[in-house]
Amino acid sequence: MFESKIVTPRIRKMDQVEIVSFLGECKKQAKPGLIDLSIGNPDIPPCPEALNELLERSRDPNMHGYGNFNGVGELLEGIGAYYKQVFKTEVNPQEIMVVRGIRSAIFDVATVFAGSGDYILLPSVSYPSYFLATEFCGASTYLIPSSEESDYLPDLTQIPLDVVEKAKILYLNYPHNPTGAVITRDKLEEIVEFAHKNSILLCYDNAYNEIVFDGIKPLSLMEIEGAREVGIELFSFSKLTSLAGWRISFIAGGEAIIKEIREYLSLTDTAPYNGFQYGAAVALKQTYLDNTGAKLGEHYQKRRDELIEVLETIGLDYYKSMGGFYIWVKSPKGDGRSFTNYLLNEANILVVPGDYYGEDGTNYVRLSLTTSEDDFQEVLKRLKRLTL
Repeated sequence: MFESKIVTPRIRKMDQVEIVSFLGECKKQAKPGLIDLSIGNPDIPPCPEALNELLERSRDPNMHGYGNFNGVGELLEGIGAYYKQVFKTEVNPQEIMVVRGIRSAIFDVATVFAGSGDYILLPSVSYPSYFLATEFCGASTYLIPSSEESDYLPDLTQIPLDVVEKAKILYLNYPHNPTGAVITRDKLEEIVEFAHKNSILLCYDNAYNEIVFDGIKPLSLMEIEGAREVGIELFSFSKLTSLAGWRISFIAGGEAIIKEIREYLSLTDTAPYNGFQYGAAVALKQTYLDNTGAKLGEHYQKRRDELIEVLETIGLDYYKSMGGFYIWVKSPKGDGRSFTNYLLNEANILVVPGDYYGEDGTNYVRLSLTTSEDDFQEVLKRLKRLTL
């Protein structure tokens, strides 16, 4: 790693930063023909209607200034229509903040609502940006134990009272990255009640919202009574609409909370390009016209089933994903990094070691289901040849 006085020690010491370097070295050492399952990059192309809208809007010479910070009207109306169509709930424009990707929004939320002396709560197996955002804003992390036995759901009764009293934010993400766990309505209602009782902001990262399996019904925080008073929902256009490279997302929540975020971002950020906003509006509409969420659920459920059949054949334990892009596999060779190296050397497949998602993930690896169909079938063949 680059050594210099200008790099702050707190960056160097972060486990997630070190693991990114580890994966970079893996890629350098890989043989030709590497299949990279370390990233959840959608393998389904965006709808042509969205691309055509972007092209048409981009021809307008007046389209290329700064983006509309409040969100273009068509996108705000489209988000409202989407929530009404899919989740049977109303969301008005004042409850929406269009942002440049969920990852940066996670850091923004931490900066606005927490700081030194505060706690941020998150499950012990979590998306890495939650750990990093907590560190960057100066707050302390409290990890709520989560495991296969609890279906990676947080047991709020395990949080000490003195931590709860100082807690400002609870980050949650379902369908869960990295495990594919999902949350029930009853559990989400319980968590909203906890947030109300303790004046904690619930930041609900719903990036994989409609991509669920086995007949599960998609769930939005905005459906839950009282959630908008204490919570926000992060929505990504990367997963459902395959617009990952556009870096466009939105935050939905109560007007008072959105107002605080909007005022902060007006000082620190700019809005997504208006052409992307218009294209995203069209893409979002097509998701319910074309039943995209259900189709993606079927697509990745099929891959999940094919992969776990192979995992069982070769004797690997796994957590059965119920949504999202990933399979969480237990390492048969010590920690997840050892197994990552084994898969790289023996099968030329790159996965993510589980400690990237927290210490409680140390003995696991995460495999992405998002690759071309040819590469996915090749992955199955390579795995079948392993002798564990």
